[in-house]
Amino acid sequence: MRERFCIATGCKKVNVSKGYCMKHRRQILGPFPSDSKESKVKSDTRMKRRKGMPIFKAERNARSLEYNAKVKGRALSHYSKDGIIKCQAEGCEVNDPDMLSLDHINNDGAKDRKLGRGYAGVALYGMLEREKFPEGFQTLCFNHQSKKELERRRAHALSTIILSYLVPTMFFTSYGKDLQCQTQS
Repeated sequence: MRERFCIATGCKKVNVSKGYCMKHRRQILGPFPSDSKESKVKSDTRMKRRKGMPIFKAERNARSLEYNAKVKGRALSHYSKDGIIKCQAEGCEVNDPDMLSLDHINNDGAKDRKLGRGYAGVALYGMLEREKFPEGFQTLCFNHQSKKELERRRAHALSTIILSYLVPTMFFTSYGKDLQCQTQS
């Protein structure tokens, strides 16, 4: 492979493009489009983003947090009474958005996930907003959501205990009725 030299008089630079070294190329052909300050700033920005500089990560994270807070606020205010962000449990005064979330009124979250709403958090809030805020949700604080789930599980356990007692009892009490002997008199 033959080495290429700059064709400018007296220049001895090797491996040039378009016949000139960078110094002579700028002198003869003029500045490159990438020589402008705006272009250099864009290039620096792109390089820092590619390298994952902490400044850009922090800016991106700040924008994400701001967006997430707005989406959550819109969803919580829609599912609260009178558009005021507050827990809907009777007597509860919690109004801190960090302590509030959406709750399925009829405890049908599993059914909802099977239908395609398998999201939680900000993704769920955004999806509900795109669907024009359908019915079936309410704003509750985490304490009341935990209490509601605890009551649901207690009721389920109690019904399981009752059924496990009644079914065998019903089976044994009805067993003799089917096998009665008929006597002729």
